Amino acid sequence: MVKPIVQIMNSMNALVQAKPKDMPMTHTQNTTNLDQDADVIQLWHKLPVELRLTILELRLLFPSPMTYRKHVALVELRLLPLLGTGNLELAAMAKAVCYHGNVFQITAGDIEYKRQPSLRIGSLIRHLEFRFQSAPDRESESLEYLWQPASGTSRSWQTNIPKLKTLRVVLDARGYWRSIFDGSRVWKDARITGEMLVEWERILMENVLSLTPEDITFEIEADGCPMARPENVYHDESSCTCKEDLETKIKGWMVKK
Repeated sequence: MVKPIVQIMNSMNALVQAKPKDMPMTHTQNTTNLDQDADVIQLWHKLPVELRLTILELRLLFPSPMTYRKHVALVELRLLPLLGTGNLELAAMAKAVCYHGNVFQITAGDIEYKRQPSLRIGSLIRHLEFRFQSAPDRESESLEYLWQPASGTSRSWQTNIPKLKTLRVVLDARGYWRSIFDGSRVWKDARITGEMLVEWERILMENVLSLTPEDITFEIEADGCPMARPENVYHDESSCTCKEDLETKIKGWMVKK
């Protein structure tokens, strides 16, 4: 069994390293590529389904979220060569592994520049991540911009990802240096205020997801306690549970009761 696996891996390496589509091939080169494709398919059917999946996962799954640019590169370099073999079973398995197994990330920039997945791609996606800032420098980085209703706006990611199984939302509540018009920089305090929480509750409760609490992960990134307080108010951060308490509260606003 080991020999066919090694041969398949070598043949797949040849596929993904083939000439780019914009470079012309001679008849001999084209015939060689067709022979390689046939070798892959012939060996492919000798393997148990579990090993086929393992091989595809090694090629198509990534530990970090799939950004717009990474997805474009993955399709061009690793997925399309497998779809181009003409074998429907291999193509279906490769697409399922790629889109059901990876976590896809949607950023404010993706929505602003209309780079969120189309319905054709989005209907295959099962796992999603997006981030927002507590004190955004731009409106497009706010929760209200990212968390659009499933209908009524072209900016909504929910419209094009109807079969979502898990969602990871990351709130960045870390302060940062902001450049202003005269070239100087000022420190932006991004700690969470009561006014922010009231606004987020309104936004999230207006468009609750049909996911269970187990399907949603909500995380806050902060330097120390994420809550803003007057300077004259003492707060013992050694026993602080504000981050965990806020994560539980905000996550509850996202889920159907």
